[in-house]
Amino acid sequence: MSEADIRLDLACALFTAGRISRMIGSRSIKNSTIASSCAGNHSRFLPMKFLLPAILIGLVAGLLGALCGVGGGLVMVPAFTSLLKLEHKQAVATSMTVIIVTALAATANNFRTGGLIDWRVVAAVGLASAVAAWFGSDLMRSLSNQTLTRIFGCVLVIFGVRMLWKG
Repeated sequence: MSEADIRLDLACALFTAGRISRMIGSRSIKNSTIASSCAGNHSRFLPMKFLLPAILIGLVAGLLGALCGVGGGLVMVPAFTSLLKLEHKQAVATSMTVIIVTALAATANNFRTGGLIDWRVVAAVGLASAVAAWFGSDLMRSLSNQTLTRIFGCVLVIFGVRMLWKG
């Protein structure tokens, strides 16, 4: 199987997962208690109408994160806004927090093999990324949800076209 075939299969899988998630979300979340839960009125247990799409999002994001190093913005933000009805700012902030958990799990598993992680790159890129993320989160909070959604869409299109063109 060639690299182009793998990319095409992954794109098809993403599209299918997105369509399934959207169908599940459109039927199960509209008449649930999600809005009050997301607004800060947290109950002791998560309703199944919320829990099932959230688990699906986590499974897809975790798998893609482990396979491709993506998942946060690419999978979780659109899923959080469409399925869980989070505002874009809340979806971004929640996604960044979930990434901590998924990154730690994948890092621990990759560390077991030895030699896969270049710690020099981790140190340099990690420090630069942390500084940029600190100031970027301030910028994110200052922008409207609509502006953030448009920026996000443009970034996805640019990188998607680039990957398809070079693939």
